[in-house]
Amino acid sequence: MNLVTGGYDRMNIEFLSDPKEYGPWQSFYWIQRAGQIMVDAINLTPTILPNTTIKIKRFDTFSPWTGLYSGGSVIGTAMDIAENHKDVVAVFGEFYAEFSIYSAQVYSMFQLPFCGPYQNSYSLLDRHKYPYYFQAKSISGQGNAVASLLSSWNVTRVAVIAEGLFNRKSSICAQYMESFQDMKIEIVAVITGASIYTIEETYRTLKSVDARYILICAGPSKTADIYYSLTITKKMQSSEYVWLSHNPLIPRSLSRAIKLWGPGYYRASQGIIMAQPFNPPTPKMTNLLAVYMQTLNDIQSPWTTSFLTPKR
Repeated sequence: MNLVTGGYDRMNIEFLSDPKEYGPWQSFYWIQRAGQIMVDAINLTPTILPNTTIKIKRFDTFSPWTGLYSGGSVIGTAMDIAENHKDVVAVFGEFYAEFSIYSAQVYSMFQLPFCGPYQNSYSLLDRHKYPYYFQAKSISGQGNAVASLLSSWNVTRVAVIAEGLFNRKSSICAQYMESFQDMKIEIVAVITGASIYTIEETYRTLKSVDARYILICAGPSKTADIYYSLTITKKMQSSEYVWLSHNPLIPRSLSRAIKLWGPGYYRASQGIIMAQPFNPPTPKMTNLLAVYMQTLNDIQSPWTTSFLTPKR
């Protein structure tokens, strides 16, 4: 029995530990390490899959020609796995939902179960299009949590910046907007189709409605483009604005980010509140995380900031 982890397997710990170098490739690395831990745990537990040993085959979902992660590269990897590696019975990995929609279709066509460990997408939950796909992260509760937080601050107005023309009935943005309405928080503007190329228009709209609380509802790279462009280029990072997002700020590349916003761009990230969805941990997982964090702190001490070790 074989399981596939997508992403890089060639990063070094110095690169991964540098916050100024952070990007999606680090997430690929740590996600596949989590996959390795998962497989080891299953193989050591005879009651989960009796008389079965899971073996891992690693495939790189970055393009060998361009070095980029894209829809084309994930389709190519998915087709290679499905057609040339008949011993593979499940797939674990990838990162961006906007690219996983392509590979999820391929895997479903070949009836290969595909687990997305990081994706957070309503679209991918369409069982007619992606019957063999499932995601590990929770996708509910973010809107209620953020709306409750704003309500506790007596916030009555909020603006929403969306990456595309989202489906108002089945999207994370719709979940936020429904929660805002339930909490009697007025949505003063919904800016759809936002990107780095529409920053001027987005800026004018926010100023025209006198927006103070602003939610960015987009993927990690688009969130970074929109947030850094508005806060750094348009100088919208001050006590006048409160920024929120449901995704982390992950620029497409370090060199591009420095070119657009300067070498100290990442310092602006201290001005945003991110509502990341996580499944409630079990006591055993909390203990394992505490041991893992302590190990990292021991390795990196004293030359870097310590991670917060959870209480067991």
